[in-house]
Formats: sequence, structure tokens, C-alpha cells
Amino acid sequence: MTLAKAFIYTFPVTLLALLPDGAIAVSLSGDSDSPNTPRTAIALFTGFGEDPANPQTGLNILNTLLQNQFGGNSARSFDSRVFTYAQSSDALNYLQSFDNLSSIGIIGYSLGGNAASVFAKNFPAPQPINLLVQIDSVGISDDKVPDNVSKGFNYFQRNPSYPGGSLTQKVIERAVTPAVQKDVKGADNINVEELFNDQNIVHLGIDNDVRLHQLIANNVNDFLINPLTPVPEATFAFRQSSFSNQASVSAVESVPEASTTLGVVMFGAFGVGSLLKRQQQQKDKVDN
Repeated sequence: MTLAKAFIYTFPVTLLALLPDGAIAVSLSGDSDSPNTPRTAIALFTGFGEDPANPQTGLNILNTLLQNQFGGNSARSFDSRVFTYAQSSDALNYLQSFDNLSSIGIIGYSLGGNAASVFAKNFPAPQPINLLVQIDSVGISDDKVPDNVSKGFNYFQRNPSYPGGSLTQKVIERAVTPAVQKDVKGADNINVEELFNDQNIVHLGIDNDVRLHQLIANNVNDFLINPLTPVPEATFAFRQSSFSNQASVSAVESVPEASTTLGVVMFGAFGVGSLLKRQQQQKDKVDN
């Protein structure tokens, strides 16, 4: 392996090791804790610099939506918790704290999308992961649905600009969007710009889109809450197309990923490293 290739493959991992592992997670439980009731549990992984205790971050807003839709069901317990992208051990302890798990979902945004994929792949057997959802995933291990995952969705955007955004936000978009995972093998890969007919969706705001939140809630219903009732392809296609003509909707006072100067440097560097790694992988395939 050349020095350049070694840098491409190891730099993003090294950078991840240097980033802080937050100690805060938000947990919501929507029902009783009866050990005899089948339980669905979901772990959500945030993007870089997002505070999982802030209720206005995209995944916390999504988490609240899921609780409102699926909590309080006496026939099926529902629990979910938001973690930082670096809290995989905490997420594992959380999920393994339940004795009556019947289905597990993993959701991640940006660096959290990569974390979600890795977490799902390494989840201890024999419990499968029933649903994996990646939102504009950025990383080096997020290009394939793990074998132990029953269903995967990859929601992404391709917009490198940030209309009306600050210079810092524009720099982040330019650096990160080219590295976003657009083709996860084994997943339903969905370009949300095309799906929602909205070219204003960007990386720093995609996790705050309430249309996407509801679409993911539909995924949770179809593959976690009611997995024994197959969803006809026509119904699934209709649910997707029903969003395409809606006006642009974003969460009120939503919070984007960190946009400090340090965030620009570190997150941008990670995006560049991930992009180079993807390009090297493509070159290796051609050479072989």
C-alpha cells in the first residue's frame, strides 16, 4: 500500500478517534415496561457536533415524532434513544437492557449514518437488525447493508451549495456533499431532492426535513411495528410519490450540524478524506 493510499484509508478513522464522545443521550419511552410485551427499540445516531440533548436537532425531532406515533401501545412496547455518532457502546448497552426485544431499528445522519451502519454490522448475534436508515451518510464503512440487516434505506441529496447560508455553511456543503454515500448496496437508495421535487435540500438541513421524518416513520411502521403485514410495492411507491409535490417544509427552529471554524476544518477534512477513499475504491475496482 502506497503512502497516499494509506492516508486515504486511515485518515478518516484517525480523525474520528480524535473527536469527542458525548456523554448525553435522550431517551423516550412511550408505554409500560411489561416484560411480556413485544418491544420495538430504536437507536438514533446524530451527526458531527450535534447535541443529542437538544430537542431541536433533527433526530430528536424525528424521535419525538416516532414516540407520538408508536408510543402508548399496550400491545407492543416502544422505546428509542438518541446518541452521538461516537456512542456505539452506550447504544449497545441500551438495546441489550431489554429482555423482550422483537424488532430493532437503527437510524443515523451524516457521520451518524456511518456509525449506524457499523453498529448494525457488529450487533451481536443472533438478534438481527430489522431496519437500518441512513440519512446523507458520510464515512468509510457505509456502502453496503450488513448481512444481518433485514431492510435498509439510504436517503441522500446531491446539492453542494447552500442557498442563503453563511460562508461557513457553504464551505461545509462544498466539502462534505461530494462524499455523501449515494449508493448503499442492498438498500433502497432515494434522492430526496428528486422525491420531494425540492432542490433546496442540503446536507446541513436534510435531517430537519419533516417530510423525510414522516417518510422514515412510515418505514418504521412497515418494517418494525407491523412487519408481519407485507407492504405492497404500489402502496410504498404511492407513499413516496405523495411527498413529491409538497412545498418545502423544514422543522421550526431546527439546528444544523456544527458550523464553527473548528467544525469547518475537521468536518471538511473528514469529507475530503471520505471522498478520496471512495475514489480510490473505484480506481481499485477498475484496476482489478
